[in-house]
Amino acid sequence: MNTIDSLHVVARHFNGLDIPYAFLGASILPLLVDNAAVQEIRPTIDVDVSVEVVTLVKLYALEERLRARGFRHDTREGAPICRWLVEGVTVDVMPTEASALGMASEWFHEAVKNAARMDLGDGTHARVIKRPYFLATKLTAYRDRGSKDPYMSKDLEDIVSLFDGCQETVFLLEEGSSSLRKFLISGM
Repeated sequence: MNTIDSLHVVARHFNGLDIPYAFLGASILPLLVDNAAVQEIRPTIDVDVSVEVVTLVKLYALEERLRARGFRHDTREGAPICRWLVEGVTVDVMPTEASALGMASEWFHEAVKNAARMDLGDGTHARVIKRPYFLATKLTAYRDRGSKDPYMSKDLEDIVSLFDGCQETVFLLEEGSSSLRKFLISGM
């Protein structure tokens, strides 16, 4: 199953939940780039989703709703606590607030709030974070987990792929809050 097919599967389930969510991470790169030559970026093993959940109680309620839709926790060795499986797709479900699960990017809340609705084809749509938020979440992840070895960093690879795949980079200054623009300018 390719990345877009995986997004279709997960989008169908999340659209039925009626909660604020947005796709993020490497799986959405093909949707963010406008250079057709760069559409197949790098393979990724999962689909990342951030959901607007601010308390542990609400997270547990969401988990019950996910189970009702056929999701099951990934219990394989090494799987993070946020990892789920549905219809053969690996899904990392991350709350917008760190207090709910102990993990979240400082940009998840704003990224979900400002996500764009994108057509995936066949009548399926998905909420996808915009390019500046993608860049901010990847810069944050790179600083947190990949800056010791930039040559092996998937986050840095995704950042390069975003710039390589976009004909213009003016999107960095046109979209997002002033705090986002300041972060991007200071982080580059």
